[in-house]
Amino acid sequence: RWRGLRQKLDTRCFTSGDEYTISAKFRLVNATSQVGAWCDTNIQWNDRHNTQCPSVTIYGWNCDEGNVYWRFWNQQEGFEWDPTTFNDFSSSFIVDDRLASCEAVNVYVNEVNDQYEIVMDDVQISATGTESPTKE
Repeated sequence: RWRGLRQKLDTRCFTSGDEYTISAKFRLVNATSQVGAWCDTNIQWNDRHNTQCPSVTIYGWNCDEGNVYWRFWNQQEGFEWDPTTFNDFSSSFIVDDRLASCEAVNVYVNEVNDQYEIVMDDVQISATGTESPTKE
């Protein structure tokens, strides 16, 4: 069963060489008790034991040279999850030729413990530095 957030992105925004930063505030709560839940910041893969923290995935399809599946974990140095509050998330990526060629691109936040709900605030994908001109 799939649970999470998915948002379609405007592919005209993705020009090869552009850099973007994904930022958000995440909190995990037990779906039954609504008590804050802990996750392991050291696990940066879907461990199937569902102890990993929220990640953000960029998924593009119908792209030159195959689909794009990029998963991003929190890149904040020394980050420790606090189950009692929102936790800042930040990760960056550079658009390559393959992502720039995709006919459709979505962003996903999903794949945490099935017993948890993901509470999100202030989710953004922002250009970092100078942007290339967009496609018409």
